[in-house]
Amino acid sequence: MMVCSFLDFLNPLSHMSPEKYSSFITMLFATIFRGVGAKILSVAFFALAFWMLFRRENVQAFVSFLLISLFFAYSGGLLGSVF
Repeated sequence: MMVCSFLDFLNPLSHMSPEKYSSFITMLFATIFRGVGAKILSVAFFALAFWMLFRRENVQAFVSFLLISLFFAYSGGLLGSVF
């Protein structure tokens, strides 16, 4: 079946071991969500949220981008307390 093979292709555990995947995800969270990258993404999504609200008058997109911005802004602190 075509869909099953496509989903198997998207499964990261079919390409690498669970230990390697776990270390990759931990490294990804440590580098992206705790540093300058998180701050840049947070500001970009915050600006995009207000752009959507005032220029496009799309409240749903505003709320979505605002939640993404808050996720990037506070995920580093949450991950620091968990790990």
